[in-house]
Amino acid sequence: MFCEKCGTKNPEVARFCENCGASLSVVPVSPAGGAAAAVKKKTKAGVIIIALVLIAALAVGAYFLFFKDKSNNSPEAVFDNLFEGMNKCDVNILLKAFPSAMVSEIEQQMGGKEFLENTVKNVMNSIESTYGKGSFKYRVLAKTPLDKDHLISTQESFNNMYGANASFSEGYSMEVEKWYACSEGNVGVDSAIINVYKINGSWYIIDFDTI
Repeated sequence: MFCEKCGTKNPEVARFCENCGASLSVVPVSPAGGAAAAVKKKTKAGVIIIALVLIAALAVGAYFLFFKDKSNNSPEAVFDNLFEGMNKCDVNILLKAFPSAMVSEIEQQMGGKEFLENTVKNVMNSIESTYGKGSFKYRVLAKTPLDKDHLISTQESFNNMYGANASFSEGYSMEVEKWYACSEGNVGVDSAIINVYKINGSWYIIDFDTI
């Protein structure tokens, strides 16, 4: 080991220069590799955090895609909820076809939510015992836009009846054919004219008696 002060060669184990007495202790200097390793470690941690954030975002997206309730974003989606609720005997899905202001009224007319649910189950059980396992299907035969005067008049009547502040922006008069599909074929084929309305941005049925 050479003294950095006077250049004298000293034994490797010496702590002080034998010539001038200067300290021969080597102060560890963090090499570039050490700094690079620290940066690399920090970068790796950052990548892991980003990956976790992306996984969380995908999980949230999957929840809303697969588990969140279907919104009535089209006139047809109303009937999807209506018949899905019937087929699954799920009143919560069925009632999504109607605006919230009407739901409590419907439940009262049907003797409460539990009674309504039992009624749906009894109807489906009766149909299945007659025709076998199957499901309700539908198709839209005709779809006619409702004029502005009709929308204004219906909006006023609805708000007065339910004490609501709903806005009716669009509407269609839809001829819907419905049937029960089972091993015997399509039974109970029937059609009805049902009006659907876009209320506060979502589509609903408000003519409960026509279903």
